[in-house]
Amino acid sequence: MNVSRPHRPTRSASTSKSAARVAPRWIRRILTAAALLASPISVAAAAQRLAPDPCAGQPDAFACRQRRESRAIDAWPDRVRRTGRDLSVRLDSGRGLTLTDAAGTRSAAADSAGAKAVDFVFRDYVPRANVYVVELAYADGGGFLIVDAASGARAVVDGEPVVSPDGQRFVEASQAGERKAAASEISVWRFEGGGAVREWTFAPPRDAPWDPADPIWITPSSIRFTRRVSDRAGFSFSETAMLLRRAADGWHMQPAPRPSPPSQPNPSSPPSPANPSSPSSPSSPSSPSSPSSPSSPSSPRAR
Repeated sequence: MNVSRPHRPTRSASTSKSAARVAPRWIRRILTAAALLASPISVAAAAQRLAPDPCAGQPDAFACRQRRESRAIDAWPDRVRRTGRDLSVRLDSGRGLTLTDAAGTRSAAADSAGAKAVDFVFRDYVPRANVYVVELAYADGGGFLIVDAASGARAVVDGEPVVSPDGQRFVEASQAGERKAAASEISVWRFEGGGAVREWTFAPPRDAPWDPADPIWITPSSIRFTRRVSDRAGFSFSETAMLLRRAADGWHMQPAPRPSPPSQPNPSSPPSPANPSSPSSPSSPSSPSSPSSPSSPSSPRAR
């Protein structure tokens, strides 16, 4: 019996335009992975970042975030607890700090709860800084909440916080329009006095905009991040690796040095023979002028 293959529809103009919009996203992932492999960032440094949001863009993103929060809470059962709309974190004093979701946000109709309705989603506890990281999910955007476990002090930032290896600071980068951020900027915060103080910040000029992305600490005083420039349509972009260094007079930003490629021998040229008259040559154990040489001084290859 002959089985006919299903007809493959031809790609229409609208499909081609849609593919053109999707393609840069795949290119961005490839370029980001290549940049990480080429950079001297260690695996431990890359682990500073919180786990990427697997729920972004999903039809039921709210339920997905609830499942992800459950896994994060399971990692710290003695410190974090979720009871209905209440998210409780344990402070060092022994008392709990409770964050209560706005009415209706713990339901499938969260997006219709209003612009001011907030949903607190536990993301992680960072022992080296003794802080909790909580994601803020508004109906029209979001952000992050840093809770100091020692004092209970709270700080709200637009970008995902990345804590330094020594636990003294954190860096966060936000892009204009992402989570309703007003502008693109990158900031370094310092934990001080039981709270967080913004130590340095930079916002690209409006006449030459670019987005900071993917900050990672290299050392407690240096940060590597990506400077991303998009065209007006947003279909293409260019990326430059940037470096932040802390000095006595503050933080300084500059392009990151490119890693030098390893030198490779030229396969077309044969290896040069060893110099027989060289003292380090295996065929000449000692110099011809050495008095301990058992061979004739004028015969470098004497047996």
